[in-house]
Amino acid sequence: MFWGKLRAREGGLGIESLSLDDHCCDVAACVEALLRLPLIRGMLAACAEFADFTPAHVARLCVFAGLHDIGKFNNGFQRKADPAARATAGHVRELLAICNCDDGRNETFKLCDSISFDELETWGSPETAFYLMCACFAHHGQPIPIGMGFRSDIWKEEGKRDPFQGMAGLMDKLRRWFPEAFQPGLPVFPACPEFQHAFNGLVTLADWIASDTRFFPFISEIPGEDRLTMARRKAKDALGYIGIDIHSSASCLPANPGFEMISCFQA
Repeated sequence: MFWGKLRAREGGLGIESLSLDDHCCDVAACVEALLRLPLIRGMLAACAEFADFTPAHVARLCVFAGLHDIGKFNNGFQRKADPAARATAGHVRELLAICNCDDGRNETFKLCDSISFDELETWGSPETAFYLMCACFAHHGQPIPIGMGFRSDIWKEEGKRDPFQGMAGLMDKLRRWFPEAFQPGLPVFPACPEFQHAFNGLVTLADWIASDTRFFPFISEIPGEDRLTMARRKAKDALGYIGIDIHSSASCLPANPGFEMISCFQA
């Protein structure tokens, strides 16, 4: 019912779509794959003043990343599937406009309920969850003002499409995809800007990778395969192909490679 990506079919024969839940799954899987790399995980953990992240902490960051595009659940954005549609909307400013906006107070409550924000708040020190959510929402490369341009019309139920029910459905899937994230008693994330900025960069990179249809097709290549299973496999392949994960390349090197293997200059 909610699309996340659109593209023209080959030969101009209409438009095909990728569901919003599937795209969010792909991005979460890319964040997970990036955090499996010791250098990237260590750098982000250091920004959070952790010696390292546990698998459960990684799962929590994947849940945050999986919520990065929930602004696309608004009806103004969904109307963009029709080229002739009017009263369309974006998905970043429109979402952040709900926050800290008196006119949008009812929508603020619905948003928090839909994504179980009370539970997410327990994952960090005061306001950490809100800051990390904002870092995810601003995944297009620049800070976004909060509370500007609120439109209540795009968040109302329209036909069989309810934006907040869509968010709740995605949250239910994230619980199934990353169950470790919801175990109690973990050390909490800090509310430090360095961690927020670094996480924003990680989600931005993950979104770029997951939006590349060379790696993430709109339709599963294996009939009946779960989206997360496919997304994890594709994320691993993508990181190797673009050179972020060098393990496969390094395995081809001899035990003591010389400088001449990587350069035409003498050491």
